[in-house]
Amino acid sequence: MGYGAGAGMALIMVFSGLAMTGVGLGGYGVRVVRDAESILPDHEVVVELGGDLREQLQDLIEQRQNLITQPVTIERDQELKRISLEIRDLGRR
Repeated sequence: MGYGAGAGMALIMVFSGLAMTGVGLGGYGVRVVRDAESILPDHEVVVELGGDLREQLQDLIEQRQNLITQPVTIERDQELKRISLEIRDLGRR
């Protein structure tokens, strides 16, 4: 950082970098932030579905609602992720 012109600014940059690193690690340490992708439901778009697709979608939504009320486990989170991927695949049809 030195002693000349701009040394104070360099020190501020170092402290800001350390603070940003702390915020990033702190966010990773909070389970809700770290697992937000699997916890939050995907955006649901209302489209006209055929009878078979509608039944599959309704079944997956009911399964997801049942899983959300269960205690948090690794298996539950994996099952929620699987259901989200299946719902996403149904939307692509």
